[in-house]
Amino acid sequence: MNKSSYKPLPARGLIRAAFDYSPETGILTWRPKKVRRGHERADKIFNALFAGKPTGCPNGLGYLRVLWNKQHYVAHRIIWKWVHGTDAVMVDHINGDRSDNRIANLRNSTRSQNLANCRTSPRSGFKGASKIKNRWQANIRKDGVKIYLGSFKTPEDAHEAYCKAAKELHGDFFNPGC
Repeated sequence: MNKSSYKPLPARGLIRAAFDYSPETGILTWRPKKVRRGHERADKIFNALFAGKPTGCPNGLGYLRVLWNKQHYVAHRIIWKWVHGTDAVMVDHINGDRSDNRIANLRNSTRSQNLANCRTSPRSGFKGASKIKNRWQANIRKDGVKIYLGSFKTPEDAHEAYCKAAKELHGDFFNPGC
């Protein structure tokens, strides 16, 4: 995925005017709106209901989604721009917890790096291992290219081959998935 596949975020100044952020907790909260002439009632209602309260609700993938100015955004992208002032190509959650938006847990990544940090395969229980007939096959992907690592008797052996290759190919983004 490239940068253009995401809705561009508003300017950092607009983000900081709308939200407060705690780097220690990772919580994004609504800032009070300035009461505008002609919008007094709506702005006062917003402030009474939302100002100072956490933003977002989990989407089906576990990320916090924020509805802001009639657009949906994932909270970690808003937070990245709030802190760094730039849009990230992708934001990776280092510990794999999609709701942990502490800035220490977020890093800019490519799609390939982000996928390298994903969790265990639900089918085999071992990342990089899949059953083919009566054997276990190990494969890894790097920049969209699938690399065959061999055929093994057990899923543990296939996973071990995957881990060895992943450490080399993915570096800091290596995640054994167990």
